[in-house]
Amino acid sequence: MVTAQTISNKSLASNLMQRLDVNKDGVISLKEAVRHTALLRNFGLIDGNEDGKLTVRELATSQLTPGQRSAKNTASNKKET
Repeated sequence: MVTAQTISNKSLASNLMQRLDVNKDGVISLKEAVRHTALLRNFGLIDGNEDGKLTVRELATSQLTPGQRSAKNTASNKKET
């Protein structure tokens, strides 16, 4: 099922890829991630297949991707306002 949150996460992941994938090979390497401290901090945890590169899919599916909001976090934030 595709939700608004899924679309938002994919959009965020695509945005990060456009900004950080300097050599335009479709992945963010550790060297490229150095430009984004929050991403670098969780790089190894986001890199699901441990190949040293982040794909759009890994960025979109990880709750550790900077700016990513899980459905649970979104529901909690709505209750607080």
